[in-house]
Amino acid sequence: EGRSVDRSRRGAFSELAQAALPLSDAQLLLTNAAGRRRCPGMQLAAAAAALSKAGDHLGAADLLFELRDFGVERDVLERRIDFSEAAGRCEEASLLLGQELQSAGQLRAAWTAILAACAEPQLQDRRRALELLADVSLQLSDRYLNEPSKQVEVLEAALDAELVVKGLSSDRREELEINLALSLQGAGRSEESSRLLGKLVLGSRNQRRRQQAEWAMMVHKVDVSGEVSESARALRELMEANRPPDSLRLGAAGASARAASGSAGRQGVGGLGIPGLQFGGLDWPAALGI
Repeated sequence: EGRSVDRSRRGAFSELAQAALPLSDAQLLLTNAAGRRRCPGMQLAAAAAALSKAGDHLGAADLLFELRDFGVERDVLERRIDFSEAAGRCEEASLLLGQELQSAGQLRAAWTAILAACAEPQLQDRRRALELLADVSLQLSDRYLNEPSKQVEVLEAALDAELVVKGLSSDRREELEINLALSLQGAGRSEESSRLLGKLVLGSRNQRRRQQAEWAMMVHKVDVSGEVSESARALRELMEANRPPDSLRLGAAGASARAASGSAGRQGVGGLGIPGLQFGGLDWPAALGI
C-alpha cells in the first residue's frame, strides 16, 4: 500500500513543491508530451507536486521521469540553470521520483530510481538517499517472500551502496544485514548467512540487534539439523513470541529462510560487487519495465 510523500523535505525543488499550481494545469501537462518538452524544469516539478498532492503518484512519477532524464539537461542547454545546479536538481528529481513510485506501490521501479541516485558520484544528501533506499529495499524484500534470491539482490545492493556512500546509522545498517542473512539462508547460502549473523552477534553494540541475530542463528541451527528436540522447540516458540517489538521486517525474510530449510544446494544470486558505483549491475530498462 502506498504511503503519502513527506513534503517537509528540503531540496532543489522544495520551494516549488509548496507552490500553488492548479491541478487542471498539471493534468493537462501530463497528457501533453509536446508541452512537457517545452516546460522549464521547475514547472515540471510544480506539476508533479500538484499531482502528488491529489494522490496521482504515477502521474507525478511520469513528470519526474521527464524532469530527471530530459528536463534538467534542457534547462542547462537553454541557460535557465548552470552546471553547478544541474547535479543537485537531477539528484532531487531522482529521489522525488523514487518516493512517488514507492507511494504508488511500484517498489521495484522506486528501488531502481533511488539506487541510481545513490550511484551518482556527486551525491549531496547521502543520508536521505540511503534511508530511502533502505526503506524501499526492506519493503521490496517483503514482496519477494517466495523468491529469496531476489531478496538477496535488493538487500545486498542497499548494503553495497552504504559501504561506498556511508550515511546510515549503525542500527539501520544492522537491520539490513539481519534481513540479508535470513534471505541468504532462504537462498541456500547458509555459510554466508552464518558468517554475517556471527559478526553481528559478536560486533553489534545494539542489544536489540544482537538478540535478533542470536534468534536467527538459533532458528537456523534448529532447522538445519532436521531434528528438533522438545526443549529446542520450546525455546524457538519462546523466542518467536518474545522477539523485540520493533524487529521490523524479520517476518518475511525469516519466513523465506525457514521455508528453505534443508535446501542448502539451491543456487542464489552471486555477489553483486560494486563496479564503479553501479550497485547491483542493474539492467535499467528491464528494471523499470521499459
